[in-house]
Amino acid sequence: MGICTDNALTYLNEIGYNVVRVPRRGINPLDVLGRDGKSLERLGKLSQIWRSSEAVPEERPPEFASAVTGQKTNEMSTSVGLKLLYGILGSLGSAAPKLDFVFADAESIQFTFGDVTYRGVDPFAVGSYLGHGDLSGDGPIFERYFENDEAQTYVITEVLESTSISVEAKDKKSGRIDMQIPVIKQAIGANLSVSSASESSGGVTFSGTVPVVFGFKVFNIAFDGKWRMSGAAPGPGLAFGAGAQPVLISNPGMLNA
Repeated sequence: MGICTDNALTYLNEIGYNVVRVPRRGINPLDVLGRDGKSLERLGKLSQIWRSSEAVPEERPPEFASAVTGQKTNEMSTSVGLKLLYGILGSLGSAAPKLDFVFADAESIQFTFGDVTYRGVDPFAVGSYLGHGDLSGDGPIFERYFENDEAQTYVITEVLESTSISVEAKDKKSGRIDMQIPVIKQAIGANLSVSSASESSGGVTFSGTVPVVFGFKVFNIAFDGKWRMSGAAPGPGLAFGAGAQPVLISNPGMLNA
């Protein structure tokens, strides 16, 4: 399998999810995101920008995501993979992890998320909430994202989260690299547990106590005489950047595919 830096933005697309480039906490269903040009920004919770005669849709209890748990990402270049790994470890609870020495001879890195759960809201309920309401305010943010034909907005309907991630590394000969578990434990600190992923993989598993979000689904919101929702296919354009936030609704007057 070839190594491509785009893998960091697309490795969940085939199973219907967008990628959080740096997995973290604080991304939730009903978050609203706005895109103006190439920038994705979190605008707030849907209830903050919308008034409706219906109640805010309720989030379903977390469920085990058997279809995602244990699936491997594509192989990523070491530089891209380390950026992703450090972001994940920081969100799981490790303070400024430094593991470059472990991957000094690695050419590629591959990830596996363990014990994945998903949380979400029913799109039907979100559509009804929007259809029986309207924007709740005005000002620069509303003008930029809801009155600008160049902007797009989305609503998050589902997130994937996990408390553990396993990492495998290969050298230029595609040989397995020793993960040096005892040394990694000293470098990571006590906030995370570190263990061997399996004897066959030669990888290492990092586990925390609070789940971090690494994937999400969104619907596009648009106005064509009334507010509507439409599907938004997952892709690299909807991946969160390092400092970016979720994206949520689409510009008035325009229904996007």
